[in-house]
Amino acid sequence: MYNFKLRAITSCGMSDFAPLQVQLDTSTTPGVVTEVAVEAMDCAILVKWTGPTKLGGYPVTEYKFELRTNGSEYTSAVLNCTLSQTTCYLPMTTMQAHPYYLTVGQEIAVRITTANQLGWGTPILHSAGYVQSVPSQMPQPLVKVLGAGAARIEWPLLDGLATGNQPVLTYDLVWDGGDANSAVNIRVVDTASNFHVLRDLDINTRYRVAIRAHNQCGYGQFSEVAYVDIRAPPTKMGMVRTGKAQNCGAYFSWLPPSDGGSSLTHYSIEVKDYSGVFTRLPLCG
Repeated sequence: MYNFKLRAITSCGMSDFAPLQVQLDTSTTPGVVTEVAVEAMDCAILVKWTGPTKLGGYPVTEYKFELRTNGSEYTSAVLNCTLSQTTCYLPMTTMQAHPYYLTVGQEIAVRITTANQLGWGTPILHSAGYVQSVPSQMPQPLVKVLGAGAARIEWPLLDGLATGNQPVLTYDLVWDGGDANSAVNIRVVDTASNFHVLRDLDINTRYRVAIRAHNQCGYGQFSEVAYVDIRAPPTKMGMVRTGKAQNCGAYFSWLPPSDGGSSLTHYSIEVKDYSGVFTRLPLCG
């Protein structure tokens, strides 16, 4: 605010000041904030800023911090801001919920406005990074029986937004160890590896396995359960002996093969005729 007094000046001198004063008010709303910085935290960000250098002639009375929604509107609802300290803490879960509904990989756009007693100044727009989350649910792992009581458990490595838009820290393979009431966690820290070998498995036990991924935001959902069954088909039959029988005309005898871990349910006997066609015979006992 400036005050002016008027009087006339001639070669003979100066007059008295006029009784009225002229006032010029140069006060304005404040300028934009400065030095906006974004600090990454565990599945969250902390936005900090410095007040405007141009105050407009009055002290700052208020800050308004807003986040752009998925519908491109700006709102300050349910934000955890300490405006007196020019900071705002933004958990990723908050930004993905009502009323923002941002999705993984979407830009986090914020708007900060300063006010003094004359009103709100011009807002400043700033990019605060991109939305992150826990990894997506893993696909069901693939089981490959290796023999000798071992099985290889394989899974596809996550990439793109399936990682939660940040690096995967570990893959967690969980299996029951043959006990339906237990869960053994195997943490695979080599995220470039997509398999793990289970050894010393019991041929008579059926195992369950599942896989999930872990990043800085936490753990993704477990995959569907896959079953590890190292049982195999019966081994090849040995020599079959034949002889004459009173009731069926002939009898066959053999030694049982290895059952591969499962009880044998039945045998199948086929005889090749003169044309080379095999015909299954009924069992006589």
